[in-house]
Amino acid sequence: MADELAKRIHYSRTKISRLENASGRPDVADVIKILDALGITGAARTSSPAPPPSASTFNLVKMTEARQRRQELILHPEGPTYTVILDEVVLQRVNVPAGIMAAQVRYLVQLADSVADLTNRLLPVDTYIEGVPIPQAAFSLYTFSAPADPPMVVIETSSSDLPYTGRCEVEQHTKRYDLLSKAVLSSEDSLKRLSKAADRLDRQSAGAGE
Repeated sequence: MADELAKRIHYSRTKISRLENASGRPDVADVIKILDALGITGAARTSSPAPPPSASTFNLVKMTEARQRRQELILHPEGPTYTVILDEVVLQRVNVPAGIMAAQVRYLVQLADSVADLTNRLLPVDTYIEGVPIPQAAFSLYTFSAPADPPMVVIETSSSDLPYTGRCEVEQHTKRYDLLSKAVLSSEDSLKRLSKAADRLDRQSAGAGE
């Protein structure tokens, strides 16, 4: 896949390998170019929201591969510092088999224990947050070490990831993140509640005979 990607974006295989193995930090142009090549909608470069992709342009395999690669880069020993805010409602309103959800939750706890630069913070379902609506879609904020590279927000939808570098979107989501960060549990309390949720889901799974 790396060879095919190098051909698509006209990069050398060596440069792709450096990016692939986190040997060098990509700039914004690299990120956007790779997102486009992997089939992730990249038309949203300005302050105007991009229309959702049509069924004909949606490629589940490419989207899954792109998200998996992003996860691998985040979890790399020389990867970035990454903080996850998880809305507790996803642990209460489960739309997958309870056993599968329990395994996913335990995996989050395991990662937080084993990856030094990864932090999981839980947003309690009964928390009152003034001044910001709860986001309707998951989003990620990225900052880069080079001063010339602007921050980026990537908004997840059911069929694509939409990257924005426009000032309006980045500032809006940064404000949301800052306000949500004040309402989350501590890292220690978050992991305790996640573990309890996994135990509850395991009991549900056993009771349902999954």
